[in-house]
Amino acid sequence: MKMKLIVSLLVICLFSLGFAQAQTGENNTTQAGNVSQDEGNMSTPGNISTLSNKTVYVNQESGGDVKWILPGPRRLDPVIFGTSRMPLGFEEEIGVPIENRSLNDEGTEFNATTHDTPYSDNFSRINGSFTMNLMDMTPVDVNESEDTAEAEFNFTDPTGEIEYRVVLTNVTHVGQFHPVLGGVVIDGIAHGRSSIDTRMEPTSYAYGAVWGAGELYINGTLVSDNRVIHAIATERVRSSEEDGYRLLFDNELPHQGIQVHLVMPDMIMADNGTMVEEPVPTNYTLPDGEEQPFIHVAFDEPELEGLEILNFMNATGNVTGDVTGNVTDNVTGNMTGNMTDNMTGNMTGGMTGNVTGDQTDNMTGNMTGNMTGNVTNVPFVLESIEEIENDTEADFTWLVYINGEPAEQEFGMNNVTEGDILSFWYTTEENGEAVIEEAIYVANIMIGNETEGEENINSDLTVLYDDAVNLTEGTFTFTPEGSDREYELNNFTDIGALNATGLEFVASVMDDMNDTTEDDAGGNGMTGGLTEDDTMMDDTEDDTTDTTANMTVDDTTDDTAEDMSADDTTGNDDTNNDT
Repeated sequence: MKMKLIVSLLVICLFSLGFAQAQTGENNTTQAGNVSQDEGNMSTPGNISTLSNKTVYVNQESGGDVKWILPGPRRLDPVIFGTSRMPLGFEEEIGVPIENRSLNDEGTEFNATTHDTPYSDNFSRINGSFTMNLMDMTPVDVNESEDTAEAEFNFTDPTGEIEYRVVLTNVTHVGQFHPVLGGVVIDGIAHGRSSIDTRMEPTSYAYGAVWGAGELYINGTLVSDNRVIHAIATERVRSSEEDGYRLLFDNELPHQGIQVHLVMPDMIMADNGTMVEEPVPTNYTLPDGEEQPFIHVAFDEPELEGLEILNFMNATGNVTGDVTGNVTDNVTGNMTGNMTDNMTGNMTGGMTGNVTGDQTDNMTGNMTGNMTGNVTNVPFVLESIEEIENDTEADFTWLVYINGEPAEQEFGMNNVTEGDILSFWYTTEENGEAVIEEAIYVANIMIGNETEGEENINSDLTVLYDDAVNLTEGTFTFTPEGSDREYELNNFTDIGALNATGLEFVASVMDDMNDTTEDDAGGNGMTGGLTEDDTMMDDTEDDTTDTTANMTVDDTTDDTAEDMSADDTTGNDDTNNDT
């Protein structure tokens, strides 16, 4: 049976339309090499702002720990790929199509890909060495990028009988399916939730990465001069061999060490600048008789010059004193503990990540950036439908039922799925349940199919809506009553279903949510919301650059000011969500 590989959604995913030789007039590549060490700020023709020269040199000599990654399924991280009810990460070329995912026995969680990929946990030890010299001059995708790189990799196949040599000859400056940050990135974030390259790798810190094309030699013979190449030095993204050399999930990353990955997908860069599917002629035969059509090699003992190697092993402890000042360097690691006193400083840019835990404190400080987030479930109070408002004096209020039972959570917090029936009753309440016999109004909503709603058992009942709605994956924007904040809410929720009917309704954020979000946020341009237990998920507070700090913090103090500023700061929960 022919092995079908999800290689085209790769790490590389793929680069540039109009890939041309370096000497052409409108190229988006340059020939690799000539990595200058000059310092200073530069600007290229066309007023393209560039970075102060950033360079790294990475290498590993022969005899070190090198592994050949074999084909196999990739286990799917729910943080990156979601659930069957709320799937994520299915974008063309960088994600995994939903039809290519297996489910658990309950059908609620994704297990792994159904096809073999270059990102399995299967490997074989080989011998190899490499050198890679990178310069990051331009931070964005432009044809005028001055990013440059030199790289050469030498290694064997698992049998030791085939010798490979890979030489980078061109750097891609403009990505085709995702940004390549000018072709080279140093001191950044890639993969996973970053949307920079494949989502099948975890969201990880990148010491340096390059996207390009080059030459492949097998046993000394040039077999291709236009293979698509992606080489990247990251923090360690695999477990120890004793633990199966697993490709980790985001919340498992130790934020330590360094690994270098060379990936060559089953793609070549054609003369017209488009990528064409063509298996890598590895000549290495798998146990099933098929030839492996890609190359993925991991170098586990590289040496790095130009940056410090991370060494944050899930820092755990209690912050018990006053923390005052600005965060100006990279902050990376998992922080678990209780903040029991005041933290002050200035937040002047974008902070990307998740903060999980019960937040019972006040956050104060100067927030001068925007705070955005895709927030799924937010508890609201349903104030009215079609201008029919809650009547506290008569004890008539809007109550939500799902499949004939009272909704388990507050309005806005209840997920729905195909086939569910929602009823919004305007009636009195007794012992936590709606008194249906006294209902005056009802809106019956069927999700995705034509099904009869609740039986009309009250002759005085006015049916405001009794029809099906078809929900699509994604979110909609909602501004609650009495708030100037916008929330991005999931379509597959009770509030999403009500929104899909077109009925006019008013809802306000619950009082305790307002206390911890609007009053304490103290900033401008805050978009997003909170999940259950007042947990801020996927909030993106704009910091000036990138930093990674995974935080799982129970904030139990008053007047806590969490102000971060300056260079690279990213705060995450257990799920390392860095962009």
